[in-house]
Amino acid sequence: MDSIKRSSSFTQFSKKKIKKLRNELSNRPITSIENLSDEIFYEIFDYIDAGPIYQIFSDLNYRFEQILHSSSFLLKIKLQNITQEEVVRDTNISLREKIRRGEHRLKKFFSRVMDFSDYATDIPLRKVHMRPSQILSIYSWKPLEHNYFFSQFISNLKFSHLESLNFETDDSHILMSMLSKIKSLSRLFSLTITHQHDYIDLSDIYRIILALPVLKYYKFTTNKPYLSVLLPVASNKRMNNIEHLVMNHHCTFEDLSMITSYTPKLRRLYFINEQESNNLIPENIYPIPLCNLTHLTIGDYYKNFNEFEIFISQLNLNLNVLSITVQSQDITYLNATRWEEFILKYLPQLEKFYFQYSEKIHNEYEYPISSRQLNQFSSAFWIKRQWVTKILFDNEYIIHLIRPYRETWFVDFSFTQLTLLYYPDEFGGITTVDCRRILNTIQIYHLEIRDETIFAGLLIEMINFLPKLDSLKIHALSFNQSGSLSINELNTLCSIGNTCQITKIYLEKMIDIEEVYLLMKLCPCMTYLKVGYINKNKIKLILRNILKKINHKRISQLCSLCFHVPAIDDKMVNQLKEMINNENLLLNFTIKRVFDNIYLKWI
Repeated sequence: MDSIKRSSSFTQFSKKKIKKLRNELSNRPITSIENLSDEIFYEIFDYIDAGPIYQIFSDLNYRFEQILHSSSFLLKIKLQNITQEEVVRDTNISLREKIRRGEHRLKKFFSRVMDFSDYATDIPLRKVHMRPSQILSIYSWKPLEHNYFFSQFISNLKFSHLESLNFETDDSHILMSMLSKIKSLSRLFSLTITHQHDYIDLSDIYRIILALPVLKYYKFTTNKPYLSVLLPVASNKRMNNIEHLVMNHHCTFEDLSMITSYTPKLRRLYFINEQESNNLIPENIYPIPLCNLTHLTIGDYYKNFNEFEIFISQLNLNLNVLSITVQSQDITYLNATRWEEFILKYLPQLEKFYFQYSEKIHNEYEYPISSRQLNQFSSAFWIKRQWVTKILFDNEYIIHLIRPYRETWFVDFSFTQLTLLYYPDEFGGITTVDCRRILNTIQIYHLEIRDETIFAGLLIEMINFLPKLDSLKIHALSFNQSGSLSINELNTLCSIGNTCQITKIYLEKMIDIEEVYLLMKLCPCMTYLKVGYINKNKIKLILRNILKKINHKRISQLCSLCFHVPAIDDKMVNQLKEMINNENLLLNFTIKRVFDNIYLKWI
């Protein structure tokens, strides 16, 4: 989830004035950076962190000194740990010395940008003052000297313009001290906290956070499981302005009911529920009318479908987006009819649906999945909403996905898609009883294999196992060591050549043109072929050979090619066009370039 988008630090000018400045800038030639107005620099600096700004501009001239000290100039500060490259850069320096140097740089930076007098002597040349009141946002992710940063933040009371704070700590005492300071920040709209390793009382944290009057975005992450939030249900006088709440930790339905009673303006909500089903009692869920909530995301959800339905039924929701990652073994989640009934009854305004259900291969459960259940995800209900079904195989899990359709190279959103994140040396290893149970009960129309290379014989076996395939995407194709297919593979190729229905193929990387010839023979119904990368110096030869092959074999179906050719230009496209005409490779055709892609079509 994204945090609240920061406002421009140039607060003295309206959008109309900024637009006018941009127009003036575009309408007149700029011969020197000095000719740019201060307002333009304010806009430029709005996209740069405080460190680089001060490093580059603080000693440049008097004008930039005035800009950096202006009360209109608000800055973002980003503090991160020393990088691994910096740590290993000089192997002759001890680790202790490297850490000491990193701490010194951090203190020196603070002494410059926040004017902390304790470290004023660390400043080279002269001290550059940046008032805390100029700071718009602070991002502190694992600084080397945690206590130094937090102690300086806690002791400073002048962050009058601080709107966004993002920090990590593993000390609960420091965290509570920070929260006590945060209560005095009158403009803090966005707060992100990551707390690891130490025990923490979530009740105390949320009691403070939910009392912040202007906070709109809040995210809290902890790796401690099963922490409870004990709060009274909010009264009308205790409600806040939070619109986006991310609870990246375990949260029971009861906890959620209490917390959201304080957030009537909530629009986006994320939480995790890691407890398995325990016969949820509807009366324990406080009915809260979250009428403004439009986006709900539930991660690592272990409850069964019935309890999920009970939870949603207790909320008065007008959701546009629902996202849920299910870890439960309840097979009801794969019942398309139940989902249809549930959505029509409780979420009729739902526009986008993100669903993930993972089942472990070779698990102990025996699921009575029927083909009717899984194939119903391609019914009119799902097609109308353009929600696509995908199945992913890796070496441990079968992952069922539902996603909103987005335009793809193979176009059709009503198809069920299969993606192989991993495959063994033999396809029989992946089509175990568990996998065959899935593939035998649902029709797969799109296959994507993401491994670096797949052997041709294995691909043939896969296609033979999925007779309804319409589109295929692979990264690269290779032959066995002998450079040719075995007798069995050739027999299989001949047997499926007349039944293969694949019409669209995307080969991301072509190593040898023989790969294309094999795909043409394997997929005689192919109408569209896309090759992801071809060297500019080889495109003419490759295109000539492919078109000759098409004419020689009389492959009548193929009528569209797409090649990705880095650095291709219009001159080269014209040369390809002349070659096709001069050698009579095609008659009625069109060829064009879109960025680095060449599109060739004919009839």
